[in-house]
Amino acid sequence: MKIPSILSCLVAAALVAANAHAQEYNTTDIEAFSFDSLETPVLHAAAVEEETPETAEAPASFSWKLKTGSTRTISGVKKDPADSVASSHGGGSITISTDGIVTMKGSPRYYLTAPNADFLNVEMISYGRLKSKKKFKDLAGMTMVTRSNHGDFGNDPCQAMGYYSRIYFNTGEFAFQKEFFHENQKRTIYTASRRQKLFDGGFPVNKWVGMKFVLQTNPDGKSVSLKGYVDMTGGKDGGDWKLAFETTDNGGWKAMSTVPSKCGYKADEVVLRAGKNSYFRTDDVDTFEWKNLSVRTI
Repeated sequence: MKIPSILSCLVAAALVAANAHAQEYNTTDIEAFSFDSLETPVLHAAAVEEETPETAEAPASFSWKLKTGSTRTISGVKKDPADSVASSHGGGSITISTDGIVTMKGSPRYYLTAPNADFLNVEMISYGRLKSKKKFKDLAGMTMVTRSNHGDFGNDPCQAMGYYSRIYFNTGEFAFQKEFFHENQKRTIYTASRRQKLFDGGFPVNKWVGMKFVLQTNPDGKSVSLKGYVDMTGGKDGGDWKLAFETTDNGGWKAMSTVPSKCGYKADEVVLRAGKNSYFRTDDVDTFEWKNLSVRTI
């Protein structure tokens, strides 16, 4: 009888297809650089099997690049007239040129608001150029933030929770930080920043510095990986990205002051939920320029 053997083949083929489908959604190809110095990168490529954490459902995909082709200036809380998902917040102004140069003055933020809470595992890329040096406020730097609902802090200050990557203007350090609470400018709650020296003498002046922030929940579903890369080629041929700093939030990274009980999370809470906001930020600048801004879920 050949029917059983044919049936066995069909079942086996179905199992192989199901396994391949599962691997397609549970395997992430990760490229990372390790180095002894910033000038000697070694590329490693690996496939890491990841189970979807029970703490957060996998969000929809999101991919964005800065909209060019028109000049506009926005300030305060205002939508970008050329981009339905982008808006300005904070103080100061944001001017976007036709060729995609974003000029920030003061302390503005350029927000992206996803249609849903899409920002879980995220890659943010940008290039920044500081036009002049001065003594900046300690927190000032080239900053990218994700896995946040910061746009809702006016109604619920606890929604500001999210992860920061930053290159400090004064010290030239690459840093990560976690925000817990933002009620107003005088009452914000953060962790201490985790830092790695990057540039001697502070942030370079009149040089394009490429910055990439990769944020992912680890396969254990309980901890978060934060990686920061830099590129000093100005983006030539896609850039020469080198790992500058990395850390893991697996608990113990505590707020520097008491988190209000109404927020319902611990002082060292790991941010495992997705957010609907990612944003680019500077503080206390006369002129800071950005280009090649992009954000995508990974």
